[in-house]
Amino acid sequence: MVRGLPPTLLLLLLLLLLGPAPGASAAAAAVPDAASTTSSAAAGVPPPPQLGLASSSTSSSSSSATPTAASSPQKAGRDQAQLGAGNAQGRGRKDLSPPFENLQDPRDLKLKPLRGVRGLLSSYLLTPLIGPKCSTSLLTFHLTDFPCLRLFISKGLGIGLVAGGAVIKAPQLIKIVMKKSAVGVSFASYALETSAYIAGLAYNVRRGNPFNTYGEHAFMAVANCLVIAMMFHYTARYQTLAVVMTVTFIFTYSLFSPSIVSDPILLSLQWVAILIGVVSKVPQIYENYSTRSTGQLSAVTVGLQTIGSLARCYTTATEVKDPVILITYVVATVLNGIVSWQIYLYWGRPKKLQYKLP
Repeated sequence: MVRGLPPTLLLLLLLLLLGPAPGASAAAAAVPDAASTTSSAAAGVPPPPQLGLASSSTSSSSSSATPTAASSPQKAGRDQAQLGAGNAQGRGRKDLSPPFENLQDPRDLKLKPLRGVRGLLSSYLLTPLIGPKCSTSLLTFHLTDFPCLRLFISKGLGIGLVAGGAVIKAPQLIKIVMKKSAVGVSFASYALETSAYIAGLAYNVRRGNPFNTYGEHAFMAVANCLVIAMMFHYTARYQTLAVVMTVTFIFTYSLFSPSIVSDPILLSLQWVAILIGVVSKVPQIYENYSTRSTGQLSAVTVGLQTIGSLARCYTTATEVKDPVILITYVVATVLNGIVSWQIYLYWGRPKKLQYKLP
């Protein structure tokens, strides 16, 4: 049967029977390679390099993947930088890395925020008055912080003195109105005292000192003008009153105007005001001594003036530290103390002489 076949067909049959197909041999060769690769990976041994077309394709693919892997961190860095720049632009400040983004100023690390009632006191009362550092120090009961304690006491006294200055002359005015007489009140004393108040007020305003260190001068100057007006009113000397008030207005306007009274002249006038303060009390002290009576002088007014001038010595030494102003208050304290002692000494005695206006 085989003999009857053509030779070409017999050759093809022999090739089919003796040798496997080229695709099958390639597939059979690929199977062991895959198995060996899997076993090598499981054993932790790197797979052997592929030969031929497979190795070249693998190397080409790995070489093409390496730039992509290397470029991915750079791309991520660029994206993060762009995101940070966008956030910084939106926030209107420099971009900071996350660990330092919310870091506080080192000077503020010790100042813990206060809450509740202490937070309200700090925000609306103490901080505008003595600053955030001293406010936190006092509200956390750091009683050894003596500079803050001195500042707080000075500010409190200053505010109290300014408020008291608005009413300190009220008892004197009420007493004159009720008695319908200014007997015992020295016109020269009040006129000189008012001049000293106006000079001190102008000096402090032009130097830019805090209002709580001199504010009572304004109220006391106005009150003194009212007392003087009552003196002339109850003696019906209105023309003299008009002249006195006109001179007072011109004097006040000149002191507050730098174009009229320069700073050196104003400083000299402040020294003169010390002498005026001395001279202003001497007539009153002499009259009290000569009559052995204080007449219609108010013990409340004089006593408050003594306490106020003593407190002003403390506030001036703490906040202003101006020797001219400090000496002014020291002198005022001494003179007011003398008048207070006379009121205590002559209390209840009738006045021997009638008061006359100069």
